[in-house]
Amino acid sequence: MFKKILAIFLVITGLYIVISSLPILNWIGLGNGAMEAAVSERTDEISINTSSIHTIIIPDKRSDVKAEYDGKGKVEVDQKGDKIVVTAKGPRFGFFSFKQRGDLKLYIPEDYDQDMNIKVGSGSLEFAGDSAKDPYQLNKLSLNVGSGRMEVQNIKANHVEHDISSGFMKVNSLSAKFGSFEVSSGSLHAEDYTGAFEAEVSSGELNLEVKKLTGPAEIEVSSGKADLNLPDDADFTLNSKVSSGSVNNDFQLTDKSSGKNRLSGTHGSGTHKINLDVSSGNIYLH
Repeated sequence: MFKKILAIFLVITGLYIVISSLPILNWIGLGNGAMEAAVSERTDEISINTSSIHTIIIPDKRSDVKAEYDGKGKVEVDQKGDKIVVTAKGPRFGFFSFKQRGDLKLYIPEDYDQDMNIKVGSGSLEFAGDSAKDPYQLNKLSLNVGSGRMEVQNIKANHVEHDISSGFMKVNSLSAKFGSFEVSSGSLHAEDYTGAFEAEVSSGELNLEVKKLTGPAEIEVSSGKADLNLPDDADFTLNSKVSSGSVNNDFQLTDKSSGKNRLSGTHGSGTHKINLDVSSGNIYLH
């Protein structure tokens, strides 16, 4: 009986290996679509949506968006009007799927400077400019993690949106005129951020290290935790209120006013307004 079961297992395994190795049956009978699309002066958005795959976005001296992938799954690069859409799905979870996962290398023009929308449903993604002194520049950058992991660094944009519903996002050396951070579950860590911002934490954790505050800032926590780290010489006027939870402040404030559910005061010249609102949870100001 055992030998029959073993023989059946070996036959099934052999058939699976043969079928999965066929290039035209890349994933459930479906091969990859177009793997590149030209970027023109009219292109105003690059949209990237990945799931169950590891993606590396590589700025390069080129005039198109090109995908390279050697794993199982389905990758498509489509041009839809003035928008380029990249869709990548790795193999479905299964006994053999781990070894079938490869790295998706996505090459984009190094001089593209319009909007970019990046969404990770699951899996992981990396995107980096050359350096903090020579960042990749965009008009608007939208980052969304449904589940998985995303790491982004050395980026400069007019507007940046961060949205994490589950998983982990790490951002380093990011400069923006205005940024928004929304954490509904999971963890978002941002280091060396320059700009004004607003943040909302409904569940999970936000850790925001500000290199330079250039405008107003607002953090609202309904559940969870937010850590705001500011430079020692930051100039701000603080106004905070608490329904349930706490606001913990390490700065020496002038014109300080505090009570059970409020804290306000000025640090330095008080140039930029910082509003903190806690309905449940904690905010730490360092």
